[in-house]
Amino acid sequence: MLRDPLRYVMYAIVAASLLGIFYAISYSLSIDSSGSPIRQLRFSILSMSVLVLLWATLSLWLAKWTRAVLVLAYLALASVLALCYAFDFEPIGYALALTGVALLYHGLNRVAGRHLQPFGVLSLGLVQIALVLVFVVPLISSPLLPLQLFVAAYVPLLDLTSFLHFQTSWRTVAELIAVVVSCSIGNTALWCWLLESSLSGLSLA
Repeated sequence: MLRDPLRYVMYAIVAASLLGIFYAISYSLSIDSSGSPIRQLRFSILSMSVLVLLWATLSLWLAKWTRAVLVLAYLALASVLALCYAFDFEPIGYALALTGVALLYHGLNRVAGRHLQPFGVLSLGLVQIALVLVFVVPLISSPLLPLQLFVAAYVPLLDLTSFLHFQTSWRTVAELIAVVVSCSIGNTALWCWLLESSLSGLSLA
């Protein structure tokens, strides 16, 4: 008799926490636009994100909801983004963090793909998340890279060095590493996704 009311209270607390996270994010972004970020607010967002991840992990484990484990992958990604936001990472920091997440999800799918089958669409979901991340990473690390390559190849006489200047520093090396790793992951993950999608279509047929 007491179990259901406690469960409803727990769901209400979690729902309030999620609403609090969304409100804190919107409020923090509005403050950031004014040029005076609040570091404590950023760490509170990180703390709430990690707590929601831990609660979801324990809930799925206790309830044995194996088909919903993919939610943990999205929550873990959100926690990584909250970590980058809390420590005020530069764009290259976000790119490296997302590359690490994509590498982790792709490696997990490659190494333990058979063990992920009881968890429903977890394997396919990890591949899809990795694909999205590897397409986002080059845009974060060097958004002007396609324009730079186009100008270098087809407009060699046009002087745009002040606008399209290549900076040779550790950031450049980190950007190249992130882009190369993302491209290699994306190439392999795309074939895995196409293969799993075709196999799923055949099984449904």
